[in-house]
Amino acid sequence: MIDRNLILQLLITARDTASEVVGRVGAGVRGIGDAVSAALEPLRAFGGLMSAAIGLGGAKELADRADAYTRLTNSLKVATKSEEEYLTAREAVIGIAQRAHSDLETTASLYARINQNAAAMNINQEQVVNLTELISKGMQLGGGSAEEYAGATLQLTQAFGSGVLRGEEFNSVMEASPELMKRLAAGLGVAVGELRGLAEQGVLTSTIVSQALLSQKDAIDAAYGKATQTLEQAFTQLGSKVTLFVGQLNESTGASASAGAAIKFLAENLNVVAAALGGAFVASIAKSTTAMVGYVQASLAARVAARDQA
Repeated sequence: MIDRNLILQLLITARDTASEVVGRVGAGVRGIGDAVSAALEPLRAFGGLMSAAIGLGGAKELADRADAYTRLTNSLKVATKSEEEYLTAREAVIGIAQRAHSDLETTASLYARINQNAAAMNINQEQVVNLTELISKGMQLGGGSAEEYAGATLQLTQAFGSGVLRGEEFNSVMEASPELMKRLAAGLGVAVGELRGLAEQGVLTSTIVSQALLSQKDAIDAAYGKATQTLEQAFTQLGSKVTLFVGQLNESTGASASAGAAIKFLAENLNVVAAALGGAFVASIAKSTTAMVGYVQASLAARVAARDQA
């Protein structure tokens, strides 16, 4: 059953965002429930998300973001033993992703795998956080794409799970981030060219690799601090914040599912809404929504062009 209050709130959000009059609510919607109004208030401050949801994917965009957040939280819950540990881990992952400009879900998977094997690797909780962060930073120093970084990170998490870095996992990390492997070699006191032989011999156990990398934390932090943030990293960071926003909103209110249903309802029943709210009001919203769609499409086109030139 579609919540009429939510529909009204979405309509007001769309109109206010497009006209840059954020937060102005008409007298006709004073009866909207406080819970719905409070839950959707952040949408006014983050108009781009609402614009994209209405103009470019709607319910699917919201559902994808909510699902990404659910996968993130599930991986952390599996890797922790209590609600307190989970909340601590979640905050740690959010902080790491922000500082390292890394993908939130990829960061969570890396943290979860390291945390699950912390005892075997002989590292404490602080070292779990530090290792996750320095790997996230070190991977990106290689200059690869976010997709390459995510793939190599997955291979490394598998190596931590199996207890040794070698074979396909070694090759993937070496190719995606030679800088991280350079730091690994420095931590081991060997030349980079010797790493492959050590991997083939099974010497690069998760314990040895983790301790060697942890010894290079300061060097990796310094190198990353000198690097210039790329456009792709900026969009990754923005995407992570959107995922957090939608996921946490959905977690507390279920609003993403309701919002998606309401958007679909509006698309299919605009004539009914027009009759209920007045043609002039709906026409104003339609005009504003068209402007928003044009803005979002132009922004995406600019993003693609910037990527092509990078």
